[in-house]
Amino acid sequence: MQADYDAVGKGGDSPCRPEGVEDFGAEMEASGLFRVVAERRYQWEMEYTADAYVDVLGTYSDHLMQEKETRERLFDLIRARIGDRTVRKSYLATLDVAVRT
Repeated sequence: MQADYDAVGKGGDSPCRPEGVEDFGAEMEASGLFRVVAERRYQWEMEYTADAYVDVLGTYSDHLMQEKETRERLFDLIRARIGDRTVRKSYLATLDVAVRT
């Protein structure tokens, strides 16, 4: 779908794979304010129809901030790309637990 974002002038770097997302533990410890005691990563996938996927995208801040015409054009392109098929989206949540030093 990167081509669809590029087509409406909202391209950029492609999203990285979940394994490429760094945790915040090292940054927290480097501050000298915290000692990290646990780091967890939770990854899951969801499958969406075109309309359901666009509904999800419509809740993201970067999409909400786009001009209405740009957002609608992007969503039309995405719907056309998916068609009657489904799309699988990966999600990642990270949890860093630390104690104040």
